[in-house]
Amino acid sequence: MLQSPLASGAESKPADGNTFTSLLTFESIPSEPFEVNIWRISYNTFGAWQLVFDATKSMNADLPSLETSDILTPYPLPTYTTQDPIFLEVKTLLDKFNASVLQNEAGWVHVVNEITTESFNSGQSYPPTYYQEEIWYEVDAQGWVTRSLTTHWGKDKNILQQSVSVGTHNLNLTYGEANEFPTYQLSFTSFLTDLDNAFQNGSEVTSEQTTCENGSDCLLVTIKDTIILRAWFNLQTGQEVKFQISQKTADGTEEILNTYNFLTVEKTSPPPQEVLDIFEKVLFQNP
Repeated sequence: MLQSPLASGAESKPADGNTFTSLLTFESIPSEPFEVNIWRISYNTFGAWQLVFDATKSMNADLPSLETSDILTPYPLPTYTTQDPIFLEVKTLLDKFNASVLQNEAGWVHVVNEITTESFNSGQSYPPTYYQEEIWYEVDAQGWVTRSLTTHWGKDKNILQQSVSVGTHNLNLTYGEANEFPTYQLSFTSFLTDLDNAFQNGSEVTSEQTTCENGSDCLLVTIKDTIILRAWFNLQTGQEVKFQISQKTADGTEEILNTYNFLTVEKTSPPPQEVLDIFEKVLFQNP
């Protein structure tokens, strides 16, 4: 990855063969020599590897204690206070979809999200303007995640970033960072927290029935505050099918920051063998 104090942006991507390109963009062409720094080189190497990592102590330790417990407290389930009709309607839809996916039985859940970023900070190079996030979750009968693999795919189907989690341990396979996090129950109801907070904070919340891009009947819920959130829910299945984050600009117009399209969310058979192989090759030391 290249970096320069004069650059307004940077991008790196694979090219033909075993090469890659790295680009810098400028608001105007420099008229004087300028400094360019190479601060990261990423590459893939292939072989029959078996990786063993000892995860660092939890970042969620209670300070000022210098020691952390070997057993991390699981993330608590969310609680809500509002009883607004819009909130209750969305909760009914999401609870219905959540139950249809998890089904109170152990197995695998496959999720594919399409993420578009339309506004970048100066010099920001990741995430790209478009990528797909694919996640394989293994859950027990109560919905607790026991293993997961997260992969970010670029437009050209190259892996941008990949991480694997087993129990409380997580390893970013791209950057080699290992951490430990509490276990959690898989849920597709995260928008309820945004909605509950909006009602508690007095934000403007509206809802309307609309037609989604695939022609299905949907409920559109909008939260207007400093940041504007919009979520679309399939009225038949209850699934959240799209989520969008926007902001108001100085001239009063609305600028879209990020858009999430939820392409696949399904209970499924075990993943492809190449996914299972990653869990076999990455071993974490017991606490």
